[in-house]
Amino acid sequence: MPGLSFGLEDLDDAKLFIVLRQRAVKALVASNVLSDVTLFTPYLRELRTRLCRFSTGNPNLLAIVYKTDELTIDVFALDVEGIKLKTKLRPALEHMSRISEVHLVHVAFANPSETWNGFHLAGLYQTTRGFNYIVVIFQHLYSTCSTTWRVIEIPPSRVFGAEPMGLALSESGKFCITWQQSRYTSMTVTESLLYEEDEIPTGHAFTNGCHTLTQFTADHQNHRRNRPIHNVEFLNYDKSLHFFEPGRPVYKYHSDNTLPDSSHQTLIMNRGPIDSTIFRGDYSVDVPFYSKHFTCPGEDIARGQVECHTNYLTLAIPLDSNDARALVVESVEGHSPVQECDHVGSDSSTISFTDYPVVNSVLAEWRLGQSSLGTIMATSPRGTRIASATWSDLMVWPLDPEQIVNLRSSTYYPVRDYDRHHHIGRIHPVKLPNSSVIHALQWLTEMVLFAMTDQGLKKWDIGSMSQGREKDFAWGNLGEMFSIRNGKVELE
Repeated sequence: MPGLSFGLEDLDDAKLFIVLRQRAVKALVASNVLSDVTLFTPYLRELRTRLCRFSTGNPNLLAIVYKTDELTIDVFALDVEGIKLKTKLRPALEHMSRISEVHLVHVAFANPSETWNGFHLAGLYQTTRGFNYIVVIFQHLYSTCSTTWRVIEIPPSRVFGAEPMGLALSESGKFCITWQQSRYTSMTVTESLLYEEDEIPTGHAFTNGCHTLTQFTADHQNHRRNRPIHNVEFLNYDKSLHFFEPGRPVYKYHSDNTLPDSSHQTLIMNRGPIDSTIFRGDYSVDVPFYSKHFTCPGEDIARGQVECHTNYLTLAIPLDSNDARALVVESVEGHSPVQECDHVGSDSSTISFTDYPVVNSVLAEWRLGQSSLGTIMATSPRGTRIASATWSDLMVWPLDPEQIVNLRSSTYYPVRDYDRHHHIGRIHPVKLPNSSVIHALQWLTEMVLFAMTDQGLKKWDIGSMSQGREKDFAWGNLGEMFSIRNGKVELE
């Protein structure tokens, strides 16, 4: 068990028992048996699981879409006890003469804002006549429980016969759609277009126009086949975009410019080597999930020079899909004199590392899924848990980032899981009980994990008080919660 033997030499028996118990909980010992599992399903309705979306923030949110209602989006707040209905979003599209019938094809939250006490959400709809696609942007304010929305007509894509594969929304109203040519053609072509509204009105508005700001094209030099881009996300306060290939948990391309200064941009591939004599080849390195700011002696030690730097931990997976390996790598942001440092690390999506990332740990038993869902990953808020789902297999790797960054790896890992020559450890996962297909993951705390599955919303509590209990709940049209016991539905 990682971290078991570190710092135990001077403890008496009573303290030793307490410390061992705390570290057992940290390492998720017996969580595969003792985790509490709760299933939430809609009462007498079916979910469109692929359209349901999580959003981080305060509170964490979940957008739910149903098969029997193509217009309504239910937004729930997540907490350690379960879920609570925040609002129901439904634009009055049926009153528009140009629209006869609509189908919701994508949903996206904007990144949570520190100044906006609410959330922004976009729905991309396909229509059966008139213009082909519209975007509805919702703005919900928590203090007044009020919602405004506006309908935006999307210009036709320049790719013939294209269908939308991904949607991202920024707080300022810009949104990005990735379009893919028909899957039945011999050549797969993808284009990503960034749109901005012609005018942002107040209140409800219909058919507000938009124009294309930028067309993003992936750089495929030395690549014979243009692989499709499906998902897209805004990061760094909506100043950059990350693009994902289907089934890969780490972004493949990125653009650090979302300003309308160019009508065409070439995406930058997330591709590079890592500093290791064992693991060769090119890797895609994700956004860091943990950072720690340090002060250390500078080059001029005699004069007492002190420098600041920040260490980051992040995930890296090989570009070669046949190389099923996930690594925890450590990177260092550039050094600066302590007098010139603001002692705050850079935004994790805009870091320029001075050296190649160094391999710190290997996630044992990790693999890249071969289904259409691929592999789905999520990291807990403090970086002590890494969850990975491949179809119905759900595994969690426990780690202590502070111990790893403080260069205590030689005592943190068990002897059998630590390569002293290359200074690389191996972390073993815990497989959580699950039999449903997982479409999305979201950590609420270090001990509570949510997943959107084909059976409904699932919650795993892997804390020290869990006892292996299983519960089933259903929610009604108004968000009221029902308990399902012995096949009977009872109002909570």
